[in-house]
Amino acid sequence: MFKRATIQCLLLGLFSAAAFGNTLPEKKNIHFRYTVTGIDNALLKNANERLRVMLQSVKPVLKRHAARQLYRAGKEEITLALQPYGYYQPTVDGELKQEGQDYVANYTVQQGEPIHIQSLNVLIKGPGRTNPALQKTLKNIPLKQGDVLEVSKYQRSKVDLINTARTQGYINAQFKHDSVKVNLIHYQANVEMVLETGPRYYFGPIALNQTPLNPNFLRRFLNFKPGEPYNPQKLTDLQSTYAGTGYFRSISITPSPDHKTHKVPVKLNFEMNKKHMYQIGLGYGTVSGIRLSGAVNWRYIGQYGHKFKLSGLWSRTYYDLSAQYLIPAHNPVTSYYTLNASVYIMQANNDAKAYVGKFGPGYLWQMDKWTFEGYLWYLNESWRLNGNEDYQSGHLIMPEVKATRLSTQNIVSVENGSRYQFIISGAYKNLYSAASYLSSRFNFKGIKTLGVGNRFILGLQLGAIAGSQYNNIPLSQRFFAGGDNSILGFDYLGIGPGRYLTVANTAYQRKIYGDFYAQVFYDLGNAFVSFDNYKHNLNRTAGLGVVWRTPVGDLTVYWAKILSKQGQPNQFGFSLGPEL
Repeated sequence: MFKRATIQCLLLGLFSAAAFGNTLPEKKNIHFRYTVTGIDNALLKNANERLRVMLQSVKPVLKRHAARQLYRAGKEEITLALQPYGYYQPTVDGELKQEGQDYVANYTVQQGEPIHIQSLNVLIKGPGRTNPALQKTLKNIPLKQGDVLEVSKYQRSKVDLINTARTQGYINAQFKHDSVKVNLIHYQANVEMVLETGPRYYFGPIALNQTPLNPNFLRRFLNFKPGEPYNPQKLTDLQSTYAGTGYFRSISITPSPDHKTHKVPVKLNFEMNKKHMYQIGLGYGTVSGIRLSGAVNWRYIGQYGHKFKLSGLWSRTYYDLSAQYLIPAHNPVTSYYTLNASVYIMQANNDAKAYVGKFGPGYLWQMDKWTFEGYLWYLNESWRLNGNEDYQSGHLIMPEVKATRLSTQNIVSVENGSRYQFIISGAYKNLYSAASYLSSRFNFKGIKTLGVGNRFILGLQLGAIAGSQYNNIPLSQRFFAGGDNSILGFDYLGIGPGRYLTVANTAYQRKIYGDFYAQVFYDLGNAFVSFDNYKHNLNRTAGLGVVWRTPVGDLTVYWAKILSKQGQPNQFGFSLGPEL
């Protein structure tokens, strides 16, 4: 069954109805419509596109036979639309009718027999003819003998060969000969391509302008060495790497090929950023109330690119002052040593409260899409479970390991993506700690866009604490649920504390206009001490929301209804930030 396409074009005073025996006032709006049957998929799409462009290019010149000329031109456009897919001799029939003031062209297409590649001769000449990467690309080009001749595969084969040659150092590579000879009698084609590589070029000396940073430190970011085959893509990647450090306002990288020595000296010129960056924020949350935040960043300290950040946050439910000192490791692109310190006040449900101080060294490293973090914390805490209890104190020597995998093309505006995180921490009482325990947590969030304007969001959080000394574990190391990133409708840290954590989130978003989406969601979960009556104690909420996808993340305004407990007030709230 073939698809049917109908496109309407408004031609202002283009046609004279006399061509069909009727008289229409000049300058009267005349519609030209057409249908195409007999082809589908890519063939139909290309035919429609060519007809659309043809109609747009028509100038309003009044001629009695204009409609018939346009009808005949449409046949030619359909014929040309099929050629890139190997159909060079289609049969295009049809009729042109007048329906009131409209002209309707009905085209019926028989695509005919396609052209097949009888012979394919692709040669690589010059010094690079035996290059392994070029030979591999040659073997895997999409154009194959015996296949239908498709222009896109022909062009992609050429692009693949040229790109491979140039990334292998053959910067002057070009096709000395390329041709396609089509035999319309036998429906066959002969394809010939000859790639001349020219000489191979190599990276030459690397020069850096003077900056406050040590040149040897800056060279640790280099992804190539003098004497390696020249690859322009490495320069593009290097510029992105330097830009991501935050050290520089601008970076220019200039290669200067020497056509006598076949060396490519590279000059790097850096313009430094301001040393300090200041940040201040003001926000509001339905649970936290007014939030004030601020930070001071030292973008670079000393000649080896150390960094320092001091940040603070104040709200009705949370107070935090944190400091972090970063030292680039041997590979500054992927790894850092850190020194960390934080003092904060934690306010949870039932007037549970904790005063927390922790500090310790850490190490961060990246591998593909994974980020790994390792810390050794000293934690000192005073806490109470409710307003009727006295504070108790404890301290821990607590190792912690995190592994996070983030997969998305755009972290701010996510169409499809996912985030996995594993966290393991613990302590041993005989090593200057108040309790022996092992804590593990898994977080997942996935976003999938189907069709146009349909986003599905799934989330899962699981956690468990093993050990017989749960009551001695500081409050900050137990599990809580509730809030924007947990169970909507409940206060932040409004559920818990618990030995175990289970939270599941589902949401569906539908585009309603521009960057605005309507949302429905359902959340359930709990932070609990025992699995007794687990299903009965699950907290469940559902609600509606409106999402505005802004340049800084999704702004969500929502209404949530608690389903698991009667008499609970509905909660309105909003959040702003990246979905992942």
